[in-house]
This record gives sequence, structure tokens and C-alpha cells, in this order.
Amino acid sequence: MRGMSDRLKNIIIHDQDVIDKRWAICQECEFLTEKNRCRKCGCFMKKKITFAVVDCPIGKWGKEYDFMKGRTLNGSTTTTELQ
Repeated sequence: MRGMSDRLKNIIIHDQDVIDKRWAICQECEFLTEKNRCRKCGCFMKKKITFAVVDCPIGKWGKEYDFMKGRTLNGSTTTTELQ
């Protein structure tokens, strides 16, 4: 990850509690398929839930990091904060 800007490094969530909470919400969602894809956005949710700059397409969980403003939103730990 050398050479990457700090803002770009923050796209990955390193707070397992946040990942686990997102996944628990997705598992209860009526739009999650048997192959763990969202019928609303088409994403593979086991991967999508690890990205801080994305949110649920129907608003069940939000972004953890605002890429445009360069700041953490909900107190989760991102790559830069681990250094």
C-alpha cells in the first residue's frame, strides 16, 4: 500500500465489529440471494461490506468514510488510523 494516498487507503474497513454488523443486517434482508448478492445493487455483499465508502442501496447501513471530505464518519477504523 506504499504510494497510495491516505484517502485511498481509507476505503477498506478494518473494524471487524462494523463488518459483522453490516453482514448481520444483510443476512436478514429480503434482497439478499442465496449466493450472497444483493438484488437491488447486484453486488456481492461479503465483499461490499468491507468497503468504507459504500452504503446499502436501501439505507440499512451507511458509509463509514467520506472519500470526498477525507474523513471517517461513524468511528470505524480504517487503514490510515492503524498506522
